[in-house]
Amino acid sequence: MTSMQSMAERLSALALLTLLCAPVSAEDTAFAGRWWLELAPDLVGVLELREAGGQIVGYVEGGPIDVEITGDRIVMLVDSRDVSMRQFNRRLTGKLTDGVMAGTFTTDQVEGAPAQPVPWRATRGGGVVATAGQAPTPVNFEGVWGRPAGKDLRKYRMDTTPLAEEYVANYNPDLDQPPMRCMLPGLVAQFGYPYFLEIMQRPERILFFSEAFGEVRQIYLDGRSPPEFFPNSADGFSTGHFEGETLVVETTHLKAGIRDYRGEPVSENARITERYTLLDDGQTLYGEMTIDDPENYRQPPLRRTARKRSTESILLPYECDPDSFFRQLYREGTFDEYLKRGRWRR
Repeated sequence: MTSMQSMAERLSALALLTLLCAPVSAEDTAFAGRWWLELAPDLVGVLELREAGGQIVGYVEGGPIDVEITGDRIVMLVDSRDVSMRQFNRRLTGKLTDGVMAGTFTTDQVEGAPAQPVPWRATRGGGVVATAGQAPTPVNFEGVWGRPAGKDLRKYRMDTTPLAEEYVANYNPDLDQPPMRCMLPGLVAQFGYPYFLEIMQRPERILFFSEAFGEVRQIYLDGRSPPEFFPNSADGFSTGHFEGETLVVETTHLKAGIRDYRGEPVSENARITERYTLLDDGQTLYGEMTIDDPENYRQPPLRRTARKRSTESILLPYECDPDSFFRQLYREGTFDEYLKRGRWRR
């Protein structure tokens, strides 16, 4: 993490603390609750506004945000990252009318940012996949699915514990990122990677073939438990079941990893829940991920992805040369530093 990044995050935390010091009013409590947030044209997420210790605190996708409420109006600052991993902010201004929040948002000047304010709205609820208790109605997810597009807000900062913050403060993306060394980044980090995915489905299991790293993942549908000797790994041990037409996948036995480019850690004791469903008459594969990891997060982080069905594409071989990374370290004279950082690599 650069000193500029560190300073920006300290200022963001200070701004959040200042905003949260205002007492809660009757108007504020009208905003409290769980909301389904939609940012045009196709970004979605869960917004939570709750009263805590006489204050209104806000979270988007499990990560803290700055919130300011005045009467029936609200201003929210949501930190995000772009595809190049650069941090930016979305500033949402809006009004609560008849139980619906709506307004416009602007984005910091980053590549691809809209030139004009863009509409947003929030309605009561928690997402488009709510299936607990529904009788199983299995559907077929087989096929090739394209690169993820839209849906994920790419929330930058999560509600991390002091233990996780210590790890983040010492994380160096240029030296510690697993893909730099041609290593699997782990189930969580790879969830929204921009590579094709092929799914093969059998009665007893579902196979995920990812173009990234040539990875093969097994999801068992027959109710089995992991054997005693099963080791922790980048993908862990996954079991699945259907709630209605939604595939619910639960994963344990993960090797310690990271959530995203910022380096927020994922522990070996984390439990990952994914939900997959078909939209648009079977032409869109939509997925949600919840990360339950109390060691590192006070609020479970959420992630989303959407892929379009591709009938003509095939998965290409994944080529990665770890020597190129180490050669660069030699040229830059940073190999000794890399060796000293072993405790921060996962």
